[in-house]
Amino acid sequence: MVETTQTPQGLQFERTELSWQRVALAFVANGSLLVGRHFFTSPNVLNLYAAATAFALAAVVAVMVHHRRLQLVRLATQKKVFAARAQVLGVALGSILLGMVVILMLLFNGA
Repeated sequence: MVETTQTPQGLQFERTELSWQRVALAFVANGSLLVGRHFFTSPNVLNLYAAATAFALAAVVAVMVHHRRLQLVRLATQKKVFAARAQVLGVALGSILLGMVVILMLLFNGA
């Protein structure tokens, strides 16, 4: 006989929310480093664009986390939970954009 353990309901939502908050924090840290690079080493427009992109992504993820939390609370009462495919795709594309901007910044600034 296979014994299964029950996990408390609701913890998945908190773990998911925390992971999205870590993503937003990573974007804020990246933007802060890019702003620091702009002001202390080589000021140019590309550095500011990269920092603005990072901060914009952080704001988008923070808003997404809030909306997703409300959606999960509403769906949890109905015992239905849907994947956030659009949000994940948006954050992935934003991360790729940020990575490309940072690479261009490093190439044109002479790293």
